[in-house]
Amino acid sequence: RNKIQDSYNTAVQLYNELRAIENIQLLEYPLTGHIVCFRYYTLLDTIPGLGEEGPMNALMSKLTEIIYLDLKDDLLCANLSLVPFSGDVGVIRLAPLSSPALTVSDIPVVVAAVQRNVAMFENSLRLRESFNKEIQSRENFLLLMDPEHPSVGAFQYLPKYLMDEEAVNTPEGKEELNEVNEKIADYLSQQWEILETRHIAGFIVISIPLVYEEVAVSALLDDIVSAAPNFENNSKYLARMSEIIRKGIERANEELQTETDAQFYEKGIMRQIPLFGPVLNWMSPIEDKKIVGRSFSLHSERGFPRVQVES
Repeated sequence: RNKIQDSYNTAVQLYNELRAIENIQLLEYPLTGHIVCFRYYTLLDTIPGLGEEGPMNALMSKLTEIIYLDLKDDLLCANLSLVPFSGDVGVIRLAPLSSPALTVSDIPVVVAAVQRNVAMFENSLRLRESFNKEIQSRENFLLLMDPEHPSVGAFQYLPKYLMDEEAVNTPEGKEELNEVNEKIADYLSQQWEILETRHIAGFIVISIPLVYEEVAVSALLDDIVSAAPNFENNSKYLARMSEIIRKGIERANEELQTETDAQFYEKGIMRQIPLFGPVLNWMSPIEDKKIVGRSFSLHSERGFPRVQVES
C-alpha cells in the first residue's frame, strides 16, 4: 500500500511540475494508472514550412523524441517509454509504479531536462523564420526542408555554374555540388562550430542544428559567399554560360524558322511559283506579315539563370 501511495504522490507531483512548464502538453491526470504522459508542443503561431497539421505533428513528435532520449540518459533507473498517441503524434510515458520505479528525487532531473530542451526548441523555431527569409533573399542559396532532422534550417550553396536544374541533376553536377558544399562547411567549421553537414536525397547540405542562443545568419551567409570562390571552378562557370547562350540562339532560330514556314504555307504554294505567283499577287494581293526578329537576355529565375527569348 505504501508503494502504491508513493507512486501516486510521485505521479501527481511530476504532473504538477510539468504543467507549470509552458509548451508541455499533458494528456491525462494520473488518477488511477499512476502514469504521466506528455509531449512538447510549441505555442508559436506559425512555423515556416509547416502549414499543415500532419507535418506540424511530425515535427513535434521528433522534438518530443529528443526530450525522451535526453531523459533516458539521465534516468537510468526509471521506467519511461516513447509511445504513439494518435496518428503520427508521439508522447513520453512515465510510470512511477512500474519497475524500475521513478521516485520523487528523480523529478528535478525530469523537469530540468524538459526545461532545457524546451528552451532550445523555442529559440530554434523562432530563428527558423529569419533563417528562411535570409536564405530565400539570396540568389546563391537553396533552402531545404528536412522533417526527419529538426533544426534551425538546412541549405545548399549553389555555384554560378550549377545554378541550373539541368546541370545539377547530372552525376557530374551532383558530385561537384556536394564537393563545394562539403569544402565550404569544413573551411568555416572553426569559425562557425555549430555548422553540420548531412545528406538529403543524395546531396550534401549545410545545416544549423537546434541551438540555445541566437545565430547571426546574415553574417554566416556573408562568410560563405566570401569563402565560396576558393572552391568554385570558374572554368565550369564559363562553360555553362556558353552552353546556356548556345541553347538560347538555337531556340531563337527555331522560332524564326517556324514562323517563316507558317507564313509560307499561309500564303499558299501557288504564290511561290515564278511568273504565275506575281500575277496572282497582283490580282489578289495579301498583306505580308512581318517576321519579328528575336533577342534574348540572361536573367535569374528562382535562383537559376535562364535565357529569355524575346520578340
